[in-house]
Amino acid sequence: MTRRFSVIVLLCLLLGACGGGGGSGGGSTPPSVPGAPGIGQISPQDRALAVAFTPPPIDGGAPITQYSATCRAGTSESVTATGTASPITVAGLVNGREYSCSVTARNAAGESAVSSAANATPYTLPGAPTLNSLTPGDGSIDAAFSPPTDNGGNAISEYKLSCTLPGATRSVSGASSPLRLSGLTNGSLYGCAVTARNAAGEGASSATQSSTPRTRPAAPTISGVVADVESLVVSFTAPPADGGAPILRYTAQCTAGGITRTAVVTASPAIVPGLANNVAQSCIVRATNAAGDGPDSAPVTGTPRDLSLDALLASTVDGTTRRATVTWRDVFPTGTVYRVEGQPGGGSFTARATVSGSGGSGATLSWSTELTESLTMRVVAVRDGRTEILLKTPQATSTVVAAIVSTTSPPTIAVNASEPLSGVVTLSITGGVTYPLVEWFVNVNRLASVTQAAGPGNPTSWNTTSLANGEHLVIARIQTASNTVTEVRRTVRVANVNVTVTTQTLGSTSPDGAGFFLVARAS
Repeated sequence: MTRRFSVIVLLCLLLGACGGGGGSGGGSTPPSVPGAPGIGQISPQDRALAVAFTPPPIDGGAPITQYSATCRAGTSESVTATGTASPITVAGLVNGREYSCSVTARNAAGESAVSSAANATPYTLPGAPTLNSLTPGDGSIDAAFSPPTDNGGNAISEYKLSCTLPGATRSVSGASSPLRLSGLTNGSLYGCAVTARNAAGEGASSATQSSTPRTRPAAPTISGVVADVESLVVSFTAPPADGGAPILRYTAQCTAGGITRTAVVTASPAIVPGLANNVAQSCIVRATNAAGDGPDSAPVTGTPRDLSLDALLASTVDGTTRRATVTWRDVFPTGTVYRVEGQPGGGSFTARATVSGSGGSGATLSWSTELTESLTMRVVAVRDGRTEILLKTPQATSTVVAAIVSTTSPPTIAVNASEPLSGVVTLSITGGVTYPLVEWFVNVNRLASVTQAAGPGNPTSWNTTSLANGEHLVIARIQTASNTVTEVRRTVRVANVNVTVTTQTLGSTSPDGAGFFLVARAS
């Protein structure tokens, strides 16, 4: 027993494990809680904060087994995460909300004092903006957009507009809507989108929209101005550049005396109506696309005219065969056809034939028919989408009449009363023919000019009461449809007794001696 005790005492002395050492209390010092860690950088994340820290300078005599990072927002929200080393990520936070974060350390003796606090706000990439519209310009595109509904918890610092062609992308940045991206190619289709950027980086793109930069077209070139009845036919070629957008329309304008008339077409030519015949007009053409009106072409002058008079409507009759032929010049533009119409005595005009034009070449066109009765004829110029035009004779009448008359009885002057004459009488031409014009004279003084509207014989009234008793010379100058003139004379006596009457026909220049007279009737 004594021996065993001695061994134990010896071991205690050697190992120093039994207390002692000369002190009166004996035993070892227990560990204490560590000191407070040092707060470091706090890095924002998506709904989290990564809290960095430094270990406490004093571990309390025992190893630190755990650190706790706590982030608080106000008095009601507190989130804690633990770890064994820096940094500790505190998750489950709200983006955009500011938190105050601190750290504690723990060893076997317990938890340390709290570190000093540092503030930080979690955030992430912003959402996608909404691309509202793209507006094309000259080598540019303007993008109007709305901010994203979620900025990720951090203020948006800039927006970026990117427009892409296959193999190439151009971008521009700015602080707000709209953004304009320049340096693009007119006529090329770009796909464009907008992104937002905050401190976390660039967010998602908006939906892509397409747009084509464009500008106004260049000026067309007028290739010709052709005269027409109260109008001009303006031909032109397309501009060398359409500005990157299809041409929607062309506007032709002709101006004279401060008055401008306009025609809008989608292709050449443009027919500008409502112009005064024989008044020179200055005409231009401009092209329009989606970007607007381009510049005017160089002006070209043209003068409308009455083409119906240029047609020189005329007719002849073969007295042997009774074949009447109506002729005219082809003076109306390409696309015109001519309708020949006939009207028998007491009837209506009906179409007899259609003759194609030759593009306004001026060539003489004709149509003929065998007469079985007197026939009034006219020729109508028919043009697509335009007013029909009656052709005219050089005397500005628009019909010609082929009339059957006696070949043995030349025209004479008839009076509706017996001689000697007194009071008001009626003078007319015998034969029942209606002439284009009969000019009446008494004693070489003009009495009247009577057109065919007066009816057969071209009658006129004559008041003899102002004349002295005795013989007086009545003259009728008869214009035929072939534009020749026959002068017929008759001497009559004005008195209250019977007198003899002589009738005289002088030098006819009419070629219609075979018995047919062509008479122009007013329209």
